[in-house]
Amino acid sequence: MATKTSKREMGRIWFAKNPWPNGHAIAAATWSGRLDPARGLVFDLDLESASYYAEVDVESDDLDADSWDSPIVWGNYHSCSLSSTKWQHSGFVVGTPKKPLAWSKLSEHTFRVDRAKTELPAGEALDRAFGIYLLGHDAVADHRITFERARGAWSIDWSAKVALAYVGRTELEHRMRAELRGLAFRGFEIPKGMSAKAAAEAFAPLVTDPKAWGIEKRRFVRA
Repeated sequence: MATKTSKREMGRIWFAKNPWPNGHAIAAATWSGRLDPARGLVFDLDLESASYYAEVDVESDDLDADSWDSPIVWGNYHSCSLSSTKWQHSGFVVGTPKKPLAWSKLSEHTFRVDRAKTELPAGEALDRAFGIYLLGHDAVADHRITFERARGAWSIDWSAKVALAYVGRTELEHRMRAELRGLAFRGFEIPKGMSAKAAAEAFAPLVTDPKAWGIEKRRFVRA
């Protein structure tokens, strides 16, 4: 087992009982949002892990190991992408006219997204909030996402369950957890073709403090 030098981390991601108990560094992460006239305000999260082997080489001579336990199989897929935008997934709604977003209380709430117990939720894959490339194009559900602000930056704690959909499994057999650090919110993007005036009228009832938001480069940001 050889340890390699890792880049400065933006956080870490762990997959329970995989060959790397100390997890993997996160190489890139973004937190953005969008105004969806049909749904409300949507948060998007996107992350990329470093290479599975970036820090520690894990050797295995067990060629009969299940894919989840096999470093060789993990190495074939290189790294993880977990995203609501990369494959046009839905993200998750955080503000509606009936329940507007209270930005000042964001850190007091844990978002439950695509709730599920032991099986993937019914419906089309793209209707789920996130897609994941892990051991191929797998599936992820039953998210718990918490935001916290400290010293001018945001951190996100995120847990979920994983199904190895690439090989046809729908059971949420595995668990993941991510800690993202030093993030800034990029704002809520205005849909293409919508005027700033129409967007402002649509945005106002979706937040508790519309006067605290302004428009910059076709995104609603904190004024």
